[in-house]
Amino acid sequence: MAELQAAINESRLRVWARQPEAFFAKATIDFDGTYVATDGERREGVDINYKGEWSYHPLVASLANTREPLEIENRRGNRPSHEGAAEMADRTIALVRKAGFRSVLLRGDTAFSQSQHLDRWHEDGVEFIFGYAANTPLVMQAANLPNASWTPLKRKKRGSGSELQRSPSRESSQSHRRGARIQEPPARARRCRGDALPTKRVLSRVPDGGPEEDDRSATRAVGARARDGVLLLHHEP
Repeated sequence: MAELQAAINESRLRVWARQPEAFFAKATIDFDGTYVATDGERREGVDINYKGEWSYHPLVASLANTREPLEIENRRGNRPSHEGAAEMADRTIALVRKAGFRSVLLRGDTAFSQSQHLDRWHEDGVEFIFGYAANTPLVMQAANLPNASWTPLKRKKRGSGSELQRSPSRESSQSHRRGARIQEPPARARRCRGDALPTKRVLSRVPDGGPEEDDRSATRAVGARARDGVLLLHHEP
């Protein structure tokens, strides 16, 4: 598999080399794990996932610029999302830098915010946006910020027509949060030096709203509901 991946990457580099200079401004790499259910209980590598299903749990790294998968690693269904992610991140960082991308942005949900790797990515000049657990100290920091410290969060307006429409119950539960505000309190991530990263920011998660969200404002609610237990860890070197 390593030889096959290397051959694919060599072809990929040749295709990228034909792109205009602006293409290489920043490589945005997304990481995600997905469950692939199967009825074959005896298939090699299959296992039971957290939902009780026989499945595989492949890890995928994709280049958001072109929406192409950079790497796919198949795993048993019972493996955690972060397993192998840091190593895959290192390989894809090396790949896009070899191609000539001038900066790199890593993105992923809470499963990929492996704090033991944040410092070295920072020192390597890598930018990252990861979900991070809204633990009590971080929530308290955000909740205690003065109103003047918050700025409106702008989102693109959603279109109409072929796009999927939100269910009434979901729309109603989120309508009061459209245009919610964000701030940048200092933060400390476990297993990394924390305050040694002065440009690190933690933003409260804001769910998607509807078409009017660019024009509305709402009272901020940090950690007000159980499902809001996620913060966005954003770091720029």
